[in-house]
Amino acid sequence: MSEFGLMMAGGVSVPLSVKLLGEEIPFRLNHTDAKAIFTTKNQLKKVLGSFGRVENKAIRVVYLDDDPDAARAAAAEFGVSADRLVGFDEARAAGRAAMASISASLDRSIEAVGEDDTVTICYTSGTTGNPKGIMLTHLNYWTNCHDGVEVIRIPEGWRSLIILPVDHSFAHTAGLYTAMVCCIALYFLDTRGGGIAALRNIPINLLETNPHFLFTVPALSGNFMKKIIAGVEEKGGIIEKLFKAGIRAGIAWNGNGFDLPPFLTRLRAFLPYAVARALVFKTVARKVFGTSGVLMPSIEVKIVKADGSEAAVGETGEIVMRGGSVMKGYFKNPEATAKALRDGWLYTGDLACIDEDRFLVVVGREKALLIAEDGEKYSPEEIEEAVTFSTDTIDQIMAWCDQKKYTTALVTLDTGKVERLAKARGIGTTGDLLKALQEEFVRYKADPKAKKVQSNWMPAVFQIVPEAFSDKDGTVNSTMKIVRHRIVELHRDLIDYSYTAEGSKTVNARNLAALRAMFKLA
Repeated sequence: MSEFGLMMAGGVSVPLSVKLLGEEIPFRLNHTDAKAIFTTKNQLKKVLGSFGRVENKAIRVVYLDDDPDAARAAAAEFGVSADRLVGFDEARAAGRAAMASISASLDRSIEAVGEDDTVTICYTSGTTGNPKGIMLTHLNYWTNCHDGVEVIRIPEGWRSLIILPVDHSFAHTAGLYTAMVCCIALYFLDTRGGGIAALRNIPINLLETNPHFLFTVPALSGNFMKKIIAGVEEKGGIIEKLFKAGIRAGIAWNGNGFDLPPFLTRLRAFLPYAVARALVFKTVARKVFGTSGVLMPSIEVKIVKADGSEAAVGETGEIVMRGGSVMKGYFKNPEATAKALRDGWLYTGDLACIDEDRFLVVVGREKALLIAEDGEKYSPEEIEEAVTFSTDTIDQIMAWCDQKKYTTALVTLDTGKVERLAKARGIGTTGDLLKALQEEFVRYKADPKAKKVQSNWMPAVFQIVPEAFSDKDGTVNSTMKIVRHRIVELHRDLIDYSYTAEGSKTVNARNLAALRAMFKLA
């Protein structure tokens, strides 16, 4: 409602994630010259606490909950005058009263809107540096919406639970505007209580809303999958065996989801897959195809190699695209705009290839590339995917190399999985546990389904970070991607330790100490 009101009034909306840290808010308010911020009691104190570093000392707060007096009392605690806070009902009442005198000018404002006018400024997650404000226009939203409708063809009346933060441009476009074009009923995740409470509310809200489908991102889907598998493993017995046999059969039956496997392969997989689907998968289904899907009909895409030439089918390069969905540019950042937009083409900074069936296979971010001692560049995402795909004991991983002799990695552990591993193997000492984790880390070598990565790129050593990477310290962004520069900033000592005589081996003093603290072993 707030955004639609701003659009009708000729304003620009800047969607913000509820997961933003307090210190991240002032930059966005200052950079956009914001006149007001809409918030709820869930985020009010975080917002008010940031105002000391906001340049516009008259910035207003539109309070969306129904206790504005309590909000004004909170504002007083932070030295914010009561007249700078207005309740949502008060704002609507003032709007109704003003309509008689402004309706004509409002009509003219709406008629004057052009397709290249900015609707929103969505800030990047800043995984590799400071965030940039992406200006999205009416044409951008219109094109993306109608492309989505044409390709996906979701029936009217379906339901979806919005679990992504709507500062994410995908959630904003597909989860708000495309959904309205399709007449889809939208439900929103209960985020009261903060990020941890929101995660706990996902299964509760799923049961309450029973959505037909979800809008999600890879990191969140991976987290769902881990929780589903963990829940099945807790049940154990025939359920676990049936589930895992069904997964294997399902992979054999579906192949890559586009090219069907040979007839005999599907025939052998039919019975176990059908049984598992009938008894188990009907409550937990999700398909994994390994690509980003087909290209939308209105855009042109080419893959450009480092030398500027266009890549052949299957060759990796930078995704370059043009069409009505391409952003207007970066707000107040002409240098970055000129670098990204060249002759009508958007140079995305994403590395990918297009396969023989015209599916897009994304490899990683160009800015995140690791650099070997000889100057060779390679993708950390491929390494990280290979490791986490092959073992469930490693929860999160960040590979790192900056012109060093070898790659290192920082990892966090899935404590439940590690405890289960230790119990199954009868492990009672930290030394034996660390050796077992070292074996788990290199399981990708024997896993035929794991992504194949050059052996000289794979980490020679890993260091254990006791606490998970999290949005609380800025090491994970709103879509659960790791924020590399922030992790390096916080754990530089561990990275440097990897290149010492002691730290160059995984069985080292720091890893042993981390395991002792986490699992209380001898």
